[in-house]
Amino acid sequence: MKKLSVLVVICMVFAIFGCVAAQDAAPVLPALDEAAAADFLGTWYLDSVSVDDEGFHFDDLGVVYVLEINADNTMVSYIESTADETTVQYWYMEDGNAFQYNADGDPVAMTIDEDGCLCIEDETGVTFYSREIEPLAGTGEFVADAAVEDFYGTWYLNSILSGEFALPTNLIGMDGVLVIEEGSLDLTVMDDAEEDLAYEFSEGRIYFEEDITDENGEPTGEKTPIVLELRDEGQSIVMTVTAAGSEAEMVFLPEENLSDDDLGDFLVALLGKAIDSLGE
Repeated sequence: MKKLSVLVVICMVFAIFGCVAAQDAAPVLPALDEAAAADFLGTWYLDSVSVDDEGFHFDDLGVVYVLEINADNTMVSYIESTADETTVQYWYMEDGNAFQYNADGDPVAMTIDEDGCLCIEDETGVTFYSREIEPLAGTGEFVADAAVEDFYGTWYLNSILSGEFALPTNLIGMDGVLVIEEGSLDLTVMDDAEEDLAYEFSEGRIYFEEDITDENGEPTGEKTPIVLELRDEGQSIVMTVTAAGSEAEMVFLPEENLSDDDLGDFLVALLGKAIDSLGE
C-alpha cells in the first residue's frame, strides 16, 4: 500500500468521483437563472476528496484539475496540463438547489459550504473544489532575511519537488524528520539517521555535509553537500541535496504529513468504493 504511485491514486479517484458519464448529446434542462446560479458559476479547482471520512488533498500533488461551471448548463472538466482533453457534463437548478445531471441515475447534489467550497456529493463520497489553487509547499520565495533561529525546531518531510510537480513522500512510504537546534542538527530519512551534524549559517541559508556510504553502509570518505533554506514566508524548509551531478529538493513542514496508516485507510476505502461501483 505504501508504494502506490501518484498516478494510480489519481486514476482511482477519477474512476469513482465525478463518475457521472459524459453525455453524447446535451439533455433538455431548465434554463438557469444566472442570479440564482451566480455562486456556482465560474472556475473551480479540485481540492480534496473524502471517502468514509478519510480524505486526500490533491493540491499536494501539484496536479491542477479544473472544473468550469457555465451558465449554459455545462460543466467542463480537465487537467490543466492537458487542457485540450476535456469532459463535458451538465447541471441545473431546481427550487433553489443545484444538481449535476446524471442520465444513469439520481441527480448528484451540488452545494457551497461555509468555507466557500463547492461540494459534489453522491453515494461514493464528497469531492471538494475551491476557487483558488493552493501553491505547492516549498515553491514560495526564499526568505533571504531569515535568522538562524527561524530554522530551530522539528520539521517533517512532506514532498519532493520536481519542476511544477510534487511527490508526497508518504505515497512512496518515505518519511523523514529534521531537528535543528543551535550549532547542530539531526536528520533522519527512512531508517538512516544522522545526529549532531555541524552546520554553518550564512546569508539566510544553512550549509552542512553528509557522509556518502557504500553498499555496506560504510563511509567512502566523500561528502554530499546539503543546503537548507526557508520558503513560503518561513512556513517550509527546502533541503537541496547535490549528488552525482544532480539536485533534489525535499520539502519539510512543521506538521507531519498524512501518516501511512491514514493514507492506507483512505486508499482501502477508495478501493472498496471502486469495487462497489464495478458491481453496479
